[in-house]
Amino acid sequence: MSSRAFEHFDHCGSHHRGGERLQPRVEFHAAKQRIGEAPLEFVDSLGITLYEGYGLTECSPIVSANWPGARKLGSVGKPLPSVRVAIDHDVGPNTRDGEIVVHGPSVMRAYHNAPEETAQVLTHDGGLRTGDLGYLDTDGYLFI
Repeated sequence: MSSRAFEHFDHCGSHHRGGERLQPRVEFHAAKQRIGEAPLEFVDSLGITLYEGYGLTECSPIVSANWPGARKLGSVGKPLPSVRVAIDHDVGPNTRDGEIVVHGPSVMRAYHNAPEETAQVLTHDGGLRTGDLGYLDTDGYLFI
């Protein structure tokens, strides 16, 4: 495995030296880009389980997540129980991917004092156009 696979761990301070015992913990990190399947498979092979999720500030903030018993590598998990995710295929580059549109009680009502910006991102039925491309698989997992 190349040293590139370890760059993420060194960058976020998760790489331990000196034989320290790793303790289970939950951490939330914001990122503009997914980790990718190859590093996740490598981390899994070490016996460490990572759970990816997806969220936006406008959705207070979690939309979907993997969790114990419901995890699929490469996905950002299933939408939370009160959240519905739709894919707008009119926006996507192909027949599989489209713009992710989020519906639910956690979606903002408006940007403060910004009606024009609000009109650009909210659908007529209150869905949030995220600007992110993705798809839902047949099991309901969201992929970005």
